[in-house]
Amino acid sequence: MYDELIHIPLIIRIPGVGSRIIQSQVCSIDLAPTILDFLNISSPKSFQGDSLIPLISGDEVPEKPCFSESMNGIDGRSIRFNGWKLIENPNSTGGTGSIQKPKVTEMYYIVDDPSEKKNLFQDKIQVARSLTSTLDEWYHSNVTFRFNATNIYLSDDVIEQLKSLGYAV
Repeated sequence: MYDELIHIPLIIRIPGVGSRIIQSQVCSIDLAPTILDFLNISSPKSFQGDSLIPLISGDEVPEKPCFSESMNGIDGRSIRFNGWKLIENPNSTGGTGSIQKPKVTEMYYIVDDPSEKKNLFQDKIQVARSLTSTLDEWYHSNVTFRFNATNIYLSDDVIEQLKSLGYAV
């Protein structure tokens, strides 16, 4: 959930639109609505993102929170908003299921600490509460979109192929 894993430069080329650098935070969930908007196609109601065309066109667009989550053995989630970044690793077990991990919450002011070294979670409790509340609301409102690996059946052949490639199955 650290920026070195989730902060991705976005480069878009639109014919007829001059080049520019946009410093505003955007979310990957906004890519599909942006492409559809460029093609003059309405986004389905199920899409959660917003088109970036107004931002690309130079309009002022208010910042919105960006969320991320990981489900690779140790669940984690984060929110970036208004210069802050909160990372939450809830109680979970590691990949083997034998080790119980305690809840760890970190918060950084990434404007001054882009390397995410100074955890301000205990120092800025009001900001932490606000970000945690927003993150929890997002997390619980999107439960139907979560991938559930327990519902997937893999044949013995596929399992052996994955193991031969080095995956722990």
